[in-house]
Amino acid sequence: MSNINKINLKGRATRPLELKKTQNGTETVKVSFATSLNTGRKDENGKFIVLTDFYTFDLYGAQAKYAYEYLADKGRLC
Repeated sequence: MSNINKINLKGRATRPLELKKTQNGTETVKVSFATSLNTGRKDENGKFIVLTDFYTFDLYGAQAKYAYEYLADKGRLC
């Protein structure tokens, strides 16, 4: 497994998670969350410019169970 890339993102869940099962019985969950980046720059009104990105991805099996158990609440920091 040394050729697998890891990505660490920190954000807030944008909708509640729903644990579902595929036709062959594997658990699956769709994760949607938002991240924000404070650019450190200000606009013409003097407010800081904040960039927000949204991510959606599917998890299966043990990862789906873990995500559902710990990230199931909308707005929770993940």
